[in-house]
Amino acid sequence: MSIPETQHALIIQSKGTPIVPTTRPVPLPGPNEVLIRVSGGGLNPHDQLIRDLGILAPSFPWIPANDLAGTVVKLGQGVTKYAVGDRIFGQSHFFSEVPIDHNGAQEYALLRVEASAKVPASLKDDDAALTLPTNFVAAFWALHDDTGHNLPFPPLGLKGNGEPFDFSKHDLVVIGGGSRVGKLAVQIAKLDGWRNVVVTAGKQNEDELLKTGATHVIDRHLPFEEQLKQIRAVVGNDLQYSIDAVSHDLTLAVAVLSSDKEGHAVHLASVKVDEARIGEKKAGFKQHQSTGVSTKPSSIEWAAKVWDALPAWIEQGKILIPKWTVIDDLDADKANEVLDKYRDGVVVPDHVHLHPHQ
Repeated sequence: MSIPETQHALIIQSKGTPIVPTTRPVPLPGPNEVLIRVSGGGLNPHDQLIRDLGILAPSFPWIPANDLAGTVVKLGQGVTKYAVGDRIFGQSHFFSEVPIDHNGAQEYALLRVEASAKVPASLKDDDAALTLPTNFVAAFWALHDDTGHNLPFPPLGLKGNGEPFDFSKHDLVVIGGGSRVGKLAVQIAKLDGWRNVVVTAGKQNEDELLKTGATHVIDRHLPFEEQLKQIRAVVGNDLQYSIDAVSHDLTLAVAVLSSDKEGHAVHLASVKVDEARIGEKKAGFKQHQSTGVSTKPSSIEWAAKVWDALPAWIEQGKILIPKWTVIDDLDADKANEVLDKYRDGVVVPDHVHLHPHQ
């Protein structure tokens, strides 16, 4: 297959401006990179924050979609993991000198070998590839990266903070368990083997969460004090680990922590804590904002192990595929409509994938 010199793409020219179509050069892969013919790029809520507020983008112009999949068309220096023609999926390289070369809203893009994997042969690119990368990494990193709880993951030899940890003697609380990240955090927690995994979520998600690893589901629509009471009925005053997978308010994730043992609350976005509602924390607590980025220098080596394991977890049903829908032909108007819904708090039930090729 011949590789063109230029390609169609979607771009955000500057903060606060809409996504528009553009033409740009096709990048060349460097060491440990491959060039793929993109089959699709997945939109996530953070794409709206980038478009409207400039949050998370290191610079503009910016190309959306940090989840991407496609067929390898060119190998960079030293690449032995893949061959031309392989179908792969991965998370874009935020720390590249030209990060937009690695994003999915274009016809051709780069992927790092450490932040990617082969699509299982039995699945479509949209199934394994585009629904998972950013949300899966956010959930796994919240539990095991040094920006999150930094706990070990023995099946892959990940040592975390280096301290031994018996998951069967500890509980985990996940606030926002019905979100995409929350659901994946529950599935990963099941791999970990926590004693209890207590989740707040809407009633419509209860059955799914109980089947995939939650031991208790608390109705997120209950008043704050009632949620706290029901969670404490399970974890008592011993809880040291919580994750907020969706909120900008970390108060409940902190309130459920022990008053006698140092607690740790991981969040994914900038948050506030209402000190008046969290109760006494004699041993204190720490907040951790997890990056959820595969190519962060301190985690890229073990990220490769996680990515290598992910296809098997998908095939074994340990990591489940969310529902998805498609926008064809890099339609800028439809892409903006999706981000507008995220901005306005409208539920986007399915993961949205941009297909650049007809």
